[in-house]
Amino acid sequence: MSSHYFSEHLFNIFNQKLFTPFIANSLTMADNLTQDLLFLYDLEELLISRKNELPKGSYTTKLFKKGIDKISQKLGEEAVELVIASKNKKQEEIVYESADLIYHLLVLLAEKDIPLDRVIQELKVRSKK
Repeated sequence: MSSHYFSEHLFNIFNQKLFTPFIANSLTMADNLTQDLLFLYDLEELLISRKNELPKGSYTTKLFKKGIDKISQKLGEEAVELVIASKNKKQEEIVYESADLIYHLLVLLAEKDIPLDRVIQELKVRSKK
């Protein structure tokens, strides 16, 4: 067995031990991120269907029936609640209020027929400045 073969073999083992877990972890993270983003789009679709179908007993239906004034009011309330939560410094509270804010933002976007993609594109444009 030549020293070249032995060196190459060690190099391959080293790379496998070092990089394989990193690559596997990166793929898992990418898959999780993809699933999380898909959830936002699924939620957007659900909100649009609620707007169109107005099923009874749905909180979202109540918001759509009350119109943009109520939706905007709720969005503003959730923004204030998030600010207060951030001052209290409890991460669980911040996460909870952030979810409320994002939900009500998506309701407002659905009400105004603005797709989430349009907001994402605007963020992409701003990130290049």
